[in-house]
Amino acid sequence: MPQPNSNAVRVRQRPQTSTALQTERPSTFTQIPIDQLKPAERRVRKHPRGKLDKLVSTIRRFSVVAPILVDKDNRIIDGHLLWEALKTLGHTTVYVQRADHLSEAEVETFRIAHHALLEMGQWDVEQLKLSVEGLIQIDPDLVAHTLLPMGKIDGLLLSGFDQPADADIPTAEKTSLLQHGDAFIFGPADGAPMHRLVCGDAKDPTVIAQAVGGKAVQMLFSDVPYGLVPIEGVVSAKHKDFVEGASMSEPEAIGFFTELLGASAPHVVRNGAVFLFIDHRGMYGLTQATRSLGLSHICTVAWDKTAGGMGGLYRHQVEFVLVLAKGERIAVNNVQLGKHGRNRTTLWSSSGMAQFGVDRKAALDAHPTVKPVQLLSEAILDVTNVGDVILDPCMGTGSTVVAANRVNRVGVGVEIDPIYFEVAVRRLQAVVDRPMIHEETGLTLEALLDQRAASSAAAA
Repeated sequence: MPQPNSNAVRVRQRPQTSTALQTERPSTFTQIPIDQLKPAERRVRKHPRGKLDKLVSTIRRFSVVAPILVDKDNRIIDGHLLWEALKTLGHTTVYVQRADHLSEAEVETFRIAHHALLEMGQWDVEQLKLSVEGLIQIDPDLVAHTLLPMGKIDGLLLSGFDQPADADIPTAEKTSLLQHGDAFIFGPADGAPMHRLVCGDAKDPTVIAQAVGGKAVQMLFSDVPYGLVPIEGVVSAKHKDFVEGASMSEPEAIGFFTELLGASAPHVVRNGAVFLFIDHRGMYGLTQATRSLGLSHICTVAWDKTAGGMGGLYRHQVEFVLVLAKGERIAVNNVQLGKHGRNRTTLWSSSGMAQFGVDRKAALDAHPTVKPVQLLSEAILDVTNVGDVILDPCMGTGSTVVAANRVNRVGVGVEIDPIYFEVAVRRLQAVVDRPMIHEETGLTLEALLDQRAASSAAAA
């Protein structure tokens, strides 16, 4: 006869005249009218504001509902929030799991234990990251339904992207066979991003409409021409003035900014974000224009480039970003004062092109005022969600669209200069590792350029 194990756990069994052990008599599942449910006398767990709305949204999206756990009197043991959500959705019946074998004391004990167990787990960050990345590839809209805060999602996706990504800028040629009206997109292959690049004048509302394609813009983010500031000899020793937007008088600059932003702002959603780079000389004109368009000035960010560039009395080490809203506020706030680990202030420190480095020459050869992709990526993360549209009406060599791609947003860029536009197309192709397609002809960039070169040679 085996000896008792002194280390065994002693289990007190109920008398056979009472309810049998749970393993012998499982709880039952049934469907009852929803108004027969009763709340627990004590609800040991509180829910934050907004959680009910999120649960309602989840049920609407997936049509999956777990049963509510109740006692023998239909009093809820677990599932109060689900009960409220189902009532909100107009459900008249509900599936319940009835644990009628538990005493009142056991019900109370189980309720506490159940919630305590939920707090004991933690995320496997690497596996979670892989799951989120997989969802983005299949359907970015599903990411919002994970109920993870966007700040947490962005923190996952940013891991491994701590260094600048500016070495991917192709050399700018002296001429280009591209022209106004050209638009490039990625083909319809699975997982292809939805970015669109258009060559044209961003002051023309039809050009912006072509670029946006009816999509709602969550963020207008641009390094606009600085208006009063000449490029040649002031910003750059080797680049000529921009096609438009430099060496203007103050009234001319105000008119230019108003017309430029007036074409793009209507496409920005209510309480969407408008971020505009500017220097001290163009600040007044740009502010006048944004006020006339009804944009609200939220704050001004100083970008500390960590080293001085060109200048007069002092070398310029700081540029500014006007942070504006189309409305009274910016609706999306993923910073939450550092709640998800991203602490952001009105001082952005990121090396500018005055710093020496392996990326500097290629970047400045392509464009005189190129912005670091990391700097742009962080700003995009602050005020947008995965899959949102970011519009840059003065994209230059495409840094904003590259940054949008990097953080799983949709980039839309417009550029007036065909030379810079071609650089942007080549650059985005290299980053995404897919050819872009000319929207009108269906040709790749190289095929289109070959076709136009042949036509020009024949005409000559």
